[in-house]
Amino acid sequence: MGLALASADAMRIDGAFHETLTWVVLAINALTVLVLTWGVLYGAFCFIRAEARRVMGRSYERERANLRRQLGFYLLFGLELLIAADVIETMASPTLEHLAILGGVALIRIVIGYALGRELRDLDQETVNA
Repeated sequence: MGLALASADAMRIDGAFHETLTWVVLAINALTVLVLTWGVLYGAFCFIRAEARRVMGRSYERERANLRRQLGFYLLFGLELLIAADVIETMASPTLEHLAILGGVALIRIVIGYALGRELRDLDQETVNA
């Protein structure tokens, strides 16, 4: 009987741990939506500002570089948050299927993140050289 109670307690703890991780993943995904939304809104503001400078005949290259840098930063940060959420979700349900999906999604996101990070470094280097 003692073994059955210990097993029931372990299942209850596992269920609570799984539920907690599920809420953590949900919170990270909600934060990701906020970060990406803010990045797009800020990017739209930078775009409008750059276009206004262009229409007025003023230099706008710096504004466009700032737009790319800011939007790239928010996209990169959002991707990193999504990878973190995927890792935590896999911890909650560590099956081979989840691990395979995590591996594929993480690989795609890492490649995109690397490309974005490289572009941001190139933009920073162009700004220093200008």
